[in-house]
Amino acid sequence: MGTKVKEFNRGNISDMREALNIALKTFEAIGITVEVGPIRYNTDELHTKITLAVKREGQSNAKGAWDRDCSYFGFKPAEFKETFSANGRVFTFVRFDTKKYRYPVIAACGGKQYKLSIGVLQHSQPLSITKR
Repeated sequence: MGTKVKEFNRGNISDMREALNIALKTFEAIGITVEVGPIRYNTDELHTKITLAVKREGQSNAKGAWDRDCSYFGFKPAEFKETFSANGRVFTFVRFDTKKYRYPVIAACGGKQYKLSIGVLQHSQPLSITKR
């Protein structure tokens, strides 16, 4: 990407994402994880969401999200289930979405994220799967 960009197009958007990731990698040195979201663009402007999160030593971001929001949904911090079985599938807790009333649980399964109801967590079975 050594040339000057005259307009944004499908051909150079992946280069823009790569340049953003390289530029934002300096945050990792001070203990912050960076995630670049989906990119929207027209010929003159590029828009994206950049999420910065503090790395917690010995604690996953999912555990931090659980501790922060669990009481809002009637759980206790000690009831954290990192992996759980529901609907015949194994899910990994990602976070709560406190703005969603019906499906506030965000969980991952097979590389995809799903929104689930609180009842799924209440009736799920915790699994003792060690992280790799």
